[in-house]
Amino acid sequence: MIEQDGKLHIVKEQRVKEMLDSIQKIRDYIPNSYGDHKGRWVGSVPFVLAEEWARESKTQIGTKEFAAYLKRKLSDPDYKNLLIKGY
Repeated sequence: MIEQDGKLHIVKEQRVKEMLDSIQKIRDYIPNSYGDHKGRWVGSVPFVLAEEWARESKTQIGTKEFAAYLKRKLSDPDYKNLLIKGY
């Protein structure tokens, strides 16, 4: 929380360097043919980002609608570092 000009601002942040480093290590370790598309680990999304995407999509985390939105977001090259092998 930051107080500025008599107003209280709430700032959410999450340090994700360790998560991104882990994703890179896993990406290098797991072969491309590991697992089928139904049950393999696609990637990791920081919770702060998942909250933001839930608000954007007006869905709740864990719903089918959120999963579809998440898939679209993770297809964006800006978020490629969150993917392990992709969909």
